[in-house]
Amino acid sequence: MENTWFIAVDVGGTFCDAVAIGPDGRRARAKIPSASRARGDDGLPAPIAAAYRLTQTPLGCPLPPIQLRVGTTRGTNALLEGRVSSVCMVLPEGLEDILEIGDQRRPDLFAWHPTRTRPPVAAVCGVRARIAADGTTIEPLTLDERQRIAANVSAARTDAVAVALLHADVDPTHEDAIATDIRQSTSRSVSTSHAMGRVTGFVDRARAAHADALLSGPIRSFVAEIASCLSAGSSLLLMTSAGGLAPPETYHPKDSLLSGPAGGVRGALAVARRLGLGPVLAFDMGGTSTDISRVDQVVPMSFSTTVAGVTIASPSTAIDSIAAGGGSIVRCVGGEIRIGPESAGSDPGPACYGRGGPLTITDLQLLANRLGAMPIPISREAARTALDRVLAAFQEVRGPMERQEFVYACLDLADEMMASAIRRATVRLGHVPQDHTLLAFGGAGPLHACAIADRLGICEIIIPADAGLLSARGIASAQVEHIAQRSIRHELQNIPPDALDRMVQSVDDAACAP
Repeated sequence: MENTWFIAVDVGGTFCDAVAIGPDGRRARAKIPSASRARGDDGLPAPIAAAYRLTQTPLGCPLPPIQLRVGTTRGTNALLEGRVSSVCMVLPEGLEDILEIGDQRRPDLFAWHPTRTRPPVAAVCGVRARIAADGTTIEPLTLDERQRIAANVSAARTDAVAVALLHADVDPTHEDAIATDIRQSTSRSVSTSHAMGRVTGFVDRARAAHADALLSGPIRSFVAEIASCLSAGSSLLLMTSAGGLAPPETYHPKDSLLSGPAGGVRGALAVARRLGLGPVLAFDMGGTSTDISRVDQVVPMSFSTTVAGVTIASPSTAIDSIAAGGGSIVRCVGGEIRIGPESAGSDPGPACYGRGGPLTITDLQLLANRLGAMPIPISREAARTALDRVLAAFQEVRGPMERQEFVYACLDLADEMMASAIRRATVRLGHVPQDHTLLAFGGAGPLHACAIADRLGICEIIIPADAGLLSARGIASAQVEHIAQRSIRHELQNIPPDALDRMVQSVDDAACAP
């Protein structure tokens, strides 16, 4: 359509970044607070508020047709903050505690006091029916069994349901039948394990279905709000953790976990290719977190992602995240300085925003005289007052320290946290940080780039134009992708050629399905 806008948006925990191309080819950009109250609008979703600003449409008037692309850390933030849906798990009888048992791997082998993160499961319903590994039925799913399951799930009164049964990757009949019954008897969201990926590994599929159900409320409501605000002739595509785009109809909430940072990696790859660089370290420091990825000519992929104790075994962009961003809260606990993982977000935001927020890394940068003009009014006095409160708590235990000395000490700690994360993303995989170019972006990345490069011995730093909008530009350049998976349950040398061809064709058909 001649009057259609093209807009790509990255919604972070603190800021929403957007780039646009108008019908006349004019380019525009915007960076606004993610929280509606901080913007002072009528409770619009952040991508829609950005669209109003970019298209210069008065609030209350319909937007012009828009091809909208959205990436977000909303799912990650929901897990970190515990703002997730309550979930009823439908699992095989005798394996109701499989999510807690997991694969029995300890997250930290050398911890003096190991702790166990219990998965957030509100209720569990056992299923007697059973399918064997070869697809044959061991115990049929009877009508009485189906009615019992539907009644138990209904009585649980949770927000969402996840169904995960043994060998559903071979034959999903039982999962589909149970899901159909639940959908007919309730209006709750239902996630099935085989829909998360037709792969061997019951624990992996159960975890993926559980994560999808946990995020169903925060993500589906977010997507529905955006879609309801778009005008006729508009389209909506959502960024996945794997770095591709998907329409709302095929988008799984679990795929939102790294969707915003995945846009940053794509943007970093584009910059590296344009400049003819070798391996680069994508250092994306936003308002809530810092995302780090090693990029060498292609988008790096991982097949397991863990966020807030929730592990999902599905293809995603390989990214290491730490809770250290411009809005990370700085506080003193027992004479020790702690940075994050809590963030002030954009409401109330850092203390310097003048909305009663706490001391944050942004306030430290302001008091270190490293911040110039800001797109919003800032108060140095409010930042100084918040600093003095934290400094007083520190001095009670540790003794006197000059204000500026304390500011730089806190910034040094933040820099070391991020440098350590880069070491983990490189050294543990056999790479030397000094062999890379540091590509710093995000709203706060360039502020810390030199200090981090010094700690790692990196000699070359690239700060792209519009560094704070690079993730949005990466989302704008992404393509629609559909990932399909199948497991081969045979020794490869014993598979008849025609059988292997059929397997490959089935994956191809699934990947190309609309």
